[in-house]
Amino acid sequence: MIATILMFAAAGLAAGFLAGLLGIGGGLVVVPLLYFWFSNDPVAAPYAMHLALGSSLAFIVLNSGIAAWSHAKLDGVRWAEARLLAPGLALGSLAGAALADGLPGDVLVRYFGGFLLVMAALMAFRAPRPAPAGRSRHSAWIGIPIGVVAALAGVGGGVMVVPWLFSRGYRAAEVVATSSVCTVVVALVGVAGYLLFADPVPLPGVIGYVHWQAVLGISVTALFAAQFGVRLAHRVDQRLLRRAFAVLLVVVGLRLVMG
Repeated sequence: MIATILMFAAAGLAAGFLAGLLGIGGGLVVVPLLYFWFSNDPVAAPYAMHLALGSSLAFIVLNSGIAAWSHAKLDGVRWAEARLLAPGLALGSLAGAALADGLPGDVLVRYFGGFLLVMAALMAFRAPRPAPAGRSRHSAWIGIPIGVVAALAGVGGGVMVVPWLFSRGYRAAEVVATSSVCTVVVALVGVAGYLLFADPVPLPGVIGYVHWQAVLGISVTALFAAQFGVRLAHRVDQRLLRRAFAVLLVVVGLRLVMG
């Protein structure tokens, strides 16, 4: 019991810090952890992946919500871009939750891993463009595929929103802040989908595909760690932040491609 609590606390620290620093929701840490935990419970094992995905998105709502609020207070969010992305992100996230039972997860994971490797290469070697003068019509629809993949992978979509915003020419701190807001949209709608489309799970503390005890346990430390990530995001060199995020994408992408 104590080991489980310590494991959740450590995962919450890592996920919260990454959410504040890089604008991601922390699902890259939380999903594997919860999947391992549920897989070792005889009752939860048949629903292990669905519970991991749904619970991860519920955690991301709390985790990225705090990060987004902190970024907003520092006036880092580019609200015009967030409003353009939000409808597509919401629609895609709901569709992804609905499709979660029908698509082969291993194929999706490998394609997603390859996508991360491409994004990492673009971020590491491509010089940023000047900040855009006006709105991009592409932002209105790019959120749909991002939302679908994010909901199916149990992540908030920051790993895809961040490279997209960098390609639009925004500063690193603006990218992280805006991505945090977009992550909340994806996770909130995704959770609704995992509650709406779920089969009954005979476990205490579970509603739909969300294990609320696990969500709250991880969130306790993550909420504190997110504040430190936010402060560092507004101080660190932009090129260093881009390269650090590219390294993270390479590590995760290779892991997903290799299964």
